Amino acid sequence: MGMCLSGDVRGGKQAVGGAQGRPTEAHNNNKIAGGGDGHNDAVDFFFRSRGLHALFTQIELSLSASKLRDRDITSKSDPMAVVYAKKREGTLEEIGRTEVVMNNLNPAWIVKVSIAYQFEIVQPLVFHVYDVDTKYHNVSVKMLKLNEQDFLGEASCFLSEIVTQQNRTSTLNLHDKELGFRETWGHSLSMLRKQLLLGVLLKYHSTVLSWQMWTCFPKVILS
Repeated sequence: MGMCLSGDVRGGKQAVGGAQGRPTEAHNNNKIAGGGDGHNDAVDFFFRSRGLHALFTQIELSLSASKLRDRDITSKSDPMAVVYAKKREGTLEEIGRTEVVMNNLNPAWIVKVSIAYQFEIVQPLVFHVYDVDTKYHNVSVKMLKLNEQDFLGEASCFLSEIVTQQNRTSTLNLHDKELGFRETWGHSLSMLRKQLLLGVLLKYHSTVLSWQMWTCFPKVILS
């Protein structure tokens, strides 16, 4: 089953949790995904030794998922996505969170995650999806303790893999390593400087990683 969305999500979805504030440009520079490996250090030294700064642009990640597991007994799961930058030593640094979407196994989150894309830096990203317990629905998403929520799955990719796609949309399998369970989700991005808003198309795939061509929704260009 496929789903086609635009960046303007309206109606029919109930969400809880405040929208997370967008990081500043300086803040994003300090949260470059995957910073710290040997190649990245060398690139950073090259620019700094010449009094230059690495080229980057601000982008936004729009997240959605499909066919999530239903962890609730009397209702459907209430999913929230968390985006991390993976460091050289394997540790994860949180970049941002979406809102919580109520009773939905195919969520299209409204809150976007802002990140600085550096053209010469390898930026591994990790995505976690959680089912937020009902008793936390009045708690701000920033204050939610993830170890108290039900883990629904994980996906990962490099930021450049999304940016270099012609339609800037990708589809990943969501894995639950403990249960050996796979689900499909996707993410897209909009380039802030060009104000180009793109849609996302989701379909189930049995492969570990697959790219989904986007053909069913027109582009919206804001001038």
